[in-house]
Amino acid sequence: MMNKYVKKLGEYMQSISLKKLGYSILGITLISIAVSLFRLANIGTDPFSCFNLGVANLTGLSFGTAQLLVNIILTLVLLYPGFRYFGVGTILAMVLVGYISDFVLYILPIDGSSFNMAIRLVIVCVGILTTSTGIAMYSCAKLGISQYDAMGFILCDAFRGKLKLQYARIIVDILLLVFGYFMGSVVGLGTIIIALGVGPVVSYLIPNVIDPLVNGKER
Repeated sequence: MMNKYVKKLGEYMQSISLKKLGYSILGITLISIAVSLFRLANIGTDPFSCFNLGVANLTGLSFGTAQLLVNIILTLVLLYPGFRYFGVGTILAMVLVGYISDFVLYILPIDGSSFNMAIRLVIVCVGILTTSTGIAMYSCAKLGISQYDAMGFILCDAFRGKLKLQYARIIVDILLLVFGYFMGSVVGLGTIIIALGVGPVVSYLIPNVIDPLVNGKER
């Protein structure tokens, strides 16, 4: 069994190109910046960030450290079906998103608490476009998916295909929001806008913009 995994890992490493690795890193960076914007607006973040902010609030850890610990735990679950959903992108997302988000908020010389609702909504919309672009790049690079994104696929596998991915994702998101809320995280208007906005934008960007850019003739 171990030899089988080692062989798969070797084949996977040989398939990695610098171009796709660059797009994967850029995509993850954009997602991190978007998370910072959602936190700055302070009217609700994406479900996974909501959960991790709740963990940070409950434990006293920084957002980056809380997200890293949660991702480490989820990685153990992710490895159960082998390397089907695991890759370099998984590791990069696990380590980078939370800390880049913390760093961006640290260097920004502004305090979002003074913004009116109109400005906060604009920030959320910019964040949706930013994270959608990042998700599209990260997905099209095909170097592994994040622990959060994998949870929907694993839930579908658990139901042997009887549960559609879109519903599995909704179940995962609801659970994360409920736990995040009870741990002191913010669930608000921004959360709803993000949940409704990201999917359609990503669905448009992947076939029309990002996939041709990342994969070109490889499609």
